Amino acid sequence: MNSIINADTLLNYTVSEDGESATLVLGGSATPPLSLTFPPALVECLMLTLPEILLAMRGRRAQGESLSLAYALKKVDVSLAQDLTARILTLTTPGDLSVSFRISEEQLTEIKQRDAALAEQLRRFLQ
Repeated sequence: MNSIINADTLLNYTVSEDGESATLVLGGSATPPLSLTFPPALVECLMLTLPEILLAMRGRRAQGESLSLAYALKKVDVSLAQDLTARILTLTTPGDLSVSFRISEEQLTEIKQRDAALAEQLRRFLQ
């Protein structure tokens, strides 16, 4: 049997001393605070799934509203992977959330080409 809890506020979160779990403390106007504890694998799954869930919610709520999910970017870093066969592209938000992607040399070149093309489109638009 499933229990439904209507939480509308993330009150707090904690990470265990050993890093083996994270706890979210949720609250709601008609709900006493509730703690949910997750192992790292489930937190990782949530991190990858929550943007998809948010897009689905937006899609059902408002027709015509932009469905893109874009965060402000504070920092971009590109480093060489330990095996020297790829690059690690790390994007960091102003809240210091970092997400890293393993990309090939070809993908990095494609990113550079797309950026150059976009810069050219913008230059033409502003003339």
